[in-house]
Amino acid sequence: MTTEPVIDRLVRLAGDDVETILDRIVRALRSDVPGYGPSEGLDEADVRAALTSYLLDVSDQIRGQPPRASAAVEAIMRQRAENGITLTDMLHSYRVGIALLWESLARLTADDAVAKDALIAATPRFFQALDRYSLAANRVYHEIAIRSARRSEQLRASLLDVVLGTNPESGSAFYNAAANLGIPRSGSFVVLEFVPLDDGAAAEVPEFEARVAEREGIESAWFRILPRAQIGLIAADPHALPGIVELLRPIAHSERYGVGISSPFSSVAGAGRGRTQAHVAACAVTAQRSVVRYDEDLLPVLLASAPEAAQTIVDRTLSTVFRLPSHLQADLLETVRTWIAQRGSVTATAAALHCHRNTVNYRLRRFEEITGRSLADNRWIAQLILALDAQDQRHRNADAP
Repeated sequence: MTTEPVIDRLVRLAGDDVETILDRIVRALRSDVPGYGPSEGLDEADVRAALTSYLLDVSDQIRGQPPRASAAVEAIMRQRAENGITLTDMLHSYRVGIALLWESLARLTADDAVAKDALIAATPRFFQALDRYSLAANRVYHEIAIRSARRSEQLRASLLDVVLGTNPESGSAFYNAAANLGIPRSGSFVVLEFVPLDDGAAAEVPEFEARVAEREGIESAWFRILPRAQIGLIAADPHALPGIVELLRPIAHSERYGVGISSPFSSVAGAGRGRTQAHVAACAVTAQRSVVRYDEDLLPVLLASAPEAAQTIVDRTLSTVFRLPSHLQADLLETVRTWIAQRGSVTATAAALHCHRNTVNYRLRRFEEITGRSLADNRWIAQLILALDAQDQRHRNADAP
């Protein structure tokens, strides 16, 4: 007699005695496994119905057949998980049930040596069934955890939107949202807006919240991810705020992001105004100036807050340069920017650009000829600095993904 027919016979015998087997397993589950007790929400009929599906599934597996009840079994897993039974307790219930099923089959083969040998040969299939249930349960719980986290994140984002976008004079909605997020009514706050500088920015959304929150002096952080930015409200030790730029610069730089920072405020009621300020400061971010403070970087912020005026400055100052071929434009503007950054030193400019002093002098004279203005005119230099800054802002905002 081959093993498979003997196993088939054992399964049929178990089917004839299924009520007895179910009684044993139900008693064991309801007395030994948390979540299955009589007072824990599952009635006996529900437990028996679920076990019937499991027994059918296991019997198919130990016979080497495709399980017919796998969809029903997974549905039961999801229902149990959503009812609050822990993964540990669910896995324990599988171990109890499989062990009792094997013991029941062993009793049926007590007087049949051939059938007993066949059962021993098929024992690995019981472990395979247990492994399959364990993997499926882990997958189910993982999916539920992800859904729960997403719901929590959506709720958190909605509450932060209220704090950052609602007038606190509207009443309880504002302060209830702040309380639910754990934001104190008073403290030392700033709002941040992280924005990608260019196409070299990180492809995946960076974890700015965790990285900011772990910095010394930061007490708490609440972030909101938007399509083209991340908005964050942070509570900090007031002594940490003067150094906030240096604290944030390496975080932003590592991901090719810039960050706009609001003025500090001492009441959560100022979060909406801080949100507006952080956005304006973020609009002033450029590759050369990746961190902008609303209350300190006044000229860039002024340009960002008045885009039409900024464009007028660019047009009035650099329109003749923009008529040149693009490669000539780039050479002249890079030289002038570097010359300004090097405080008018031709030698330092040549070193920074890795070219000869004569090349720098030629480009500066050419720039003066094209614009019709002298680089010795300090008022013209001030206008030029504004125009270059506004042009950089415009390129960054146009190129942002």
